[in-house]
Amino acid sequence: MKYFEPNVVIVDDKEDEVSGLIEYYQKSGAGCKFFNANLYDGDDRPEKKMSDVILLYLDLYYKEGIDLDYELPADWVRDIIPPKSFYILILWTKDPSQASGVLRELEKYNTKPYQVFIENKGNYINKSTGKYDYSKLIDSIENKLSDIPAFDEIQIWKNNIKKTSNIVLGGLVSEDVNESTNKIRKIIVSHGGEVVKNSESLLKRSVLFEALNNVLVSSIPQYDSENNISKEDEANLYDLSKINTVHVDRRLNSWFHFTLRDDLKDKLFPGIIARNDSAFLQKYYSIQDDVIVNNLLKYQLDSESTKIEDIVLNITRPCDYAQNKYGKNIKLLSGVRIIKPARKDSDKCEIRLNGKTPDCIKKFDHLFHDDVENDITLIFDFRYVFSLPGTVFLSEFYNLKMLNKELLSEIQFSYSSYASRPGFTKIF
Repeated sequence: MKYFEPNVVIVDDKEDEVSGLIEYYQKSGAGCKFFNANLYDGDDRPEKKMSDVILLYLDLYYKEGIDLDYELPADWVRDIIPPKSFYILILWTKDPSQASGVLRELEKYNTKPYQVFIENKGNYINKSTGKYDYSKLIDSIENKLSDIPAFDEIQIWKNNIKKTSNIVLGGLVSEDVNESTNKIRKIIVSHGGEVVKNSESLLKRSVLFEALNNVLVSSIPQYDSENNISKEDEANLYDLSKINTVHVDRRLNSWFHFTLRDDLKDKLFPGIIARNDSAFLQKYYSIQDDVIVNNLLKYQLDSESTKIEDIVLNITRPCDYAQNKYGKNIKLLSGVRIIKPARKDSDKCEIRLNGKTPDCIKKFDHLFHDDVENDITLIFDFRYVFSLPGTVFLSEFYNLKMLNKELLSEIQFSYSSYASRPGFTKIF
């Protein structure tokens, strides 16, 4: 059952105080998992983080008579929720005043929830029975969920992805298990080419996943007529006349530039952006000592708070990589990563460059890499493309991020157009 995950997780040191919640969600058809957090005889924490949790109920105290340690409840969240994931946290506690301390801990480790509901256990005790009124608590949660802008639309989109993935998988299923296996084998060879037959298993898996991802993306419905749009979302979310000027959201902007994967160590995937850590390779392949680039970056070089690093982008064709046909070398495009760049007037302005940007330069501004380097500009120069063996790349470069397919294709197209221009003679 290791592939089945709950939508609701409840962490408490007393199961009898949450039994009504567990029963409610189980009867509602939602997957619900309870963890006993008692410090002496409680459950072990999950070995792997969960990817499908929407609601997380979290008690804060795990043994009577022991002072609250903020790290204990925060550690439960960290072991359940992957960093930077969407979830709603319900602090179900007898001491709501301690909520801020736990939230500070979560923010340290990039596990801050999308929304936090603080529910005082004392407000839900039935005076006649002395037990908790779970229906009152659930009504409170449901009302708060209905007040979250766009929550329904986000869930409809997520459910569409799940539904479509099940349809895609349904196309692979046959009564004959061997036939299903052969369908998958055929997809791998058809997508990766005959050469993939002799590749290692991890590469075969990447070819299979890429093929299924392509089918999934092209099959997810953009228009969902099965679920009506609520009046609240009609009046608020989809009223585009209400768009206000907002701060530059570099993290959101980066979503549309980079993939969200963070397993890039020791990888050669096309689209990977890597820092050039080799003094020898910097000598030959850095663009910082180019006259045009150096002049363009004048204001950046003069800024004391700005840091400039040599980077490369792997522009090897994805199909060549998937089919292991790129030879012994991978193709790299030289560039620079500018951390905390100097800007013209304010944080919202474009990066300050000296003069007009030439057509050999490709720039991506207002980006986000991590909590430390949260203002990034990338610049690539189409005049500087070189090749290196994959083994040299892995030993001398440090992988940072990976462009999404669409942006990588755009750069490859732009580079191809730049490199294949015939030129012309201009007569005065």
